[in-house]
Amino acid sequence: MINWKTETINKAHQIISNEHLTENVAFHKIEPAFAKRPLTTFFIEALAYNTPLNIGEAFVAVNFGLLFFCGIALFYLARLILENTRLSNFSMLFFFLSFTVLFSFFPTNYSYDEPLQYLLIFLSLAALIRKKWALFILGFSLSLIARESTILILPAIVLYFMEFERKTLFHSESIRKILAVILPVVIYAIFLYLFISLSGIGEKSKDDLGGRFSHFLINFQNQEYAVESLLSFALAIGVQAYFLFSYLSNNPLTITEKKLIKAFLLTLIFNTIIVLSTTLAREIRLFALPLVFIWPIFGKVLLQELKILGSAKNYLKLVNNLLSIGTLILLWPFAF
Repeated sequence: MINWKTETINKAHQIISNEHLTENVAFHKIEPAFAKRPLTTFFIEALAYNTPLNIGEAFVAVNFGLLFFCGIALFYLARLILENTRLSNFSMLFFFLSFTVLFSFFPTNYSYDEPLQYLLIFLSLAALIRKKWALFILGFSLSLIARESTILILPAIVLYFMEFERKTLFHSESIRKILAVILPVVIYAIFLYLFISLSGIGEKSKDDLGGRFSHFLINFQNQEYAVESLLSFALAIGVQAYFLFSYLSNNPLTITEKKLIKAFLLTLIFNTIIVLSTTLAREIRLFALPLVFIWPIFGKVLLQELKILGSAKNYLKLVNNLLSIGTLILLWPFAF
């Protein structure tokens, strides 16, 4: 995406394909599915218009800059949860090594708004854990404006982090929680109404929304597309799911870890259904949203699993098991 080149685009094979990225930014301003996410585009154009950088260079500076700040925000969030600097560094490292982040701007990831979305979500979760409700409302509202798919993590936040109780439903703390849930959605709805009205993309937005549910048939129109759709899911989630479920089978969980993992699983169900039904599943990054809940604790998960993988005793057990299985196979014919 960054150095895209064809016979007609970026003929000089420049490292940063300004021509392609300029077309990409322009497309995000007119296509209704993308136009209602104006924040990343605004930052790119603002940087290009106020510095010597062209649009392509500004795209790279903004998105890599946002990924850098994602790492800092994730470290801070992980530090709040794990209370361990070393493990927090591992969480940050694994975030950057995740498939959809490491290959953010390669086909078929084509990341655009995700770095800003992740940054705002990490900051929102940190505010949530610290019960800074005003900061949560601000961060979550902006994350919805950055990319509306953020709404898919809200049910998990309500169920596992708000902890409403009937007896205290009308206490001041509960009222703050209710406002923290409702206000970001209201703010985003007002923004969306005003943006669509002022930009004149109302009819195009309706047409885009109406055609969304045809994507399921596209994703599974034949065996090749079905395999690609399932492989996209596996590339985005597979490694994390493997390490996570291995960790769950061998380690006790803290209260916060239980909440984060439950939030991940619930969001995984919602997000996967929405992606397969209303988007092109080949865009791998779309499956990665639920990972925002487990990236903060993945330093701890990964380190525990690496200890198991690095233990010589486990490999000796494996060899012994293989010898037992081999002996059983050799002796099996003599049983008849």
